[in-house]
Amino acid sequence: MNDSSFLHIFRLELHSPTHIGTISRDERIFVYAQSYLEQNARFPLSVSLPIGPAPFPETQFRPYFEGLLPEATARTALAGSLGIREEDYLSLLEACGKDCIGDLIVVGSDSRDNADSLKKTIEEEKEGYAPLSDDDMRHILSSRPAMARQNATSSLSLAGAQGKVGLSHLPNCPIDRNWLRPLGFSASSHILKRGSLEGLAELEYICMSAARTCGIPTATTALLALGDPIVCSERFDRHMSFERGTLTVKRLHQEDFAQAFGVNPASKYTELPGGTVHSIARFLRNESATPLEDISRFVAMLCYCYLIGNCDNHLKNVSISHGAGKTGFRLAPFYDLVSTTYYARFSTEMGMALGGERKIERIEPEHFLGLADDLELKPNALKRICRTIANGLIPAIRTAANEVADRFPAAPYIADGLEEDCFPRIDVVSRFCL
Repeated sequence: MNDSSFLHIFRLELHSPTHIGTISRDERIFVYAQSYLEQNARFPLSVSLPIGPAPFPETQFRPYFEGLLPEATARTALAGSLGIREEDYLSLLEACGKDCIGDLIVVGSDSRDNADSLKKTIEEEKEGYAPLSDDDMRHILSSRPAMARQNATSSLSLAGAQGKVGLSHLPNCPIDRNWLRPLGFSASSHILKRGSLEGLAELEYICMSAARTCGIPTATTALLALGDPIVCSERFDRHMSFERGTLTVKRLHQEDFAQAFGVNPASKYTELPGGTVHSIARFLRNESATPLEDISRFVAMLCYCYLIGNCDNHLKNVSISHGAGKTGFRLAPFYDLVSTTYYARFSTEMGMALGGERKIERIEPEHFLGLADDLELKPNALKRICRTIANGLIPAIRTAANEVADRFPAAPYIADGLEEDCFPRIDVVSRFCL
């Protein structure tokens, strides 16, 4: 059982950890470390936890830290594999805090003041990677409980509701071989997911690949044939290098917008006051190191999600990368872009309202005029972005499916169904762009 009195939070880009702050279980507070406050190059753990000496109550720090953990059945599986109650988020984080989203690691201790000794332990703990055979990979990816056990073994925490596992891969090697299990405080470089529905893995690959073809920055994604099709995404909060026979994975800090806005994971679909789209656009305009570029990318993502029927575009599926320049943020590449309307079983209520409307089948051209207002863009600027994506979508879908058709013969048929599902929404966007 992981129930240390204190959780010490460190940043670990490579091998030298920096103590950021401490969570006290008894007092239910998070406090930045004085040593971190005195650094010139410091930046906040989260937008929702601004730098300062005052302690943060649990109501303020919980959304960020709980947002590092899996959700729903993925969290249930992880908690079961560890023997921890799934509502005990601090114990889960202590158990799985060696490889979190971003550059964070979490280490438990019964002392408030032993950060220096913990830092030395982290530096001295042997790191490295263990090779995985094809049979190892098939076993790890065979089920949600098996993936949860692997994450528990590696003390790894991945946010989100889907069953997924974090592993590492040798750069410049065939993607279906040369997989590694992270050891100690070594970082994973890729996230692998098995589809929970027939065809979901191929569908996600097609949607992600087509987005990139349409000019939308996304996580680099591949399909693996390991029993069932597996979606493999390269982590953009990691940077890999391989020199003299040694793999090095550098961590880069990031957070999603639920964490940045202090929203609990359970409320990720809740529309923010004033509108989620407006809130994100205003944040990017005021805080991004490259506001014009990031707003343009955000707009393109919104349009693309509408066109493919991705109603799961909630606050945890859009992230920012920290440390751009001295104080700025950058909109991170997009991830988890997949058509949910392809399956009749899923809700058609979008995670972010477009022009005040959340039901995707009710969207009409006038809602895009409302979207332009929410984004504080001129309608013609929005039309240019939407027109480009709408015109390129079908060719991009076909290209993505054809690229993997030899190994995944269902892909072209899934693409056909996706195209048919997209046509009514392409028509709506085309009428808006007239």
